[in-house]
Amino acid sequence: MGDAAIAAVKIAEAAGLQISHSRVKGKPVLTHWMEVQDYYISKLAHEPIKSVMILCLDSQNRLIADETVSRGTVNQTSVYPREIVNLALRHFVHEVIIVHNHPGAETKPSRADIEVTKDIKKALAVMGVALHDHLIVAGTSCVGFKSLGHL
Repeated sequence: MGDAAIAAVKIAEAAGLQISHSRVKGKPVLTHWMEVQDYYISKLAHEPIKSVMILCLDSQNRLIADETVSRGTVNQTSVYPREIVNLALRHFVHEVIIVHNHPGAETKPSRADIEVTKDIKKALAVMGVALHDHLIVAGTSCVGFKSLGHL
């Protein structure tokens, strides 16, 4: 495949993500839950390294912003509750959703995933911000800590 074809594929991929993101941005996330999951699956499913994102929601559960807070290696990344809280306060959020990928396609959260999520939830609660869920994207699957009983 030549450079022009590779560039065309990358442009098409970026355009697809932008269209998908526009279906989520500014809408009540919790009533468009499948679109949210589909967007983050398409964004993170093929990432070769772990990435952690935060979705910032207003009091009507509309998506204000989504930002990558950490990128790591193939099997780990560092996430600090302080950075999540700082980002949430900068965006004047009501609730947050954490999303991260597992490049190995395993949806089961690690012990570290569970522990850091508990720490983040406590830190956010002190600031009056709720942690709605923590999603793991693994391949074309997406699972939430809430549905697994970890939140």
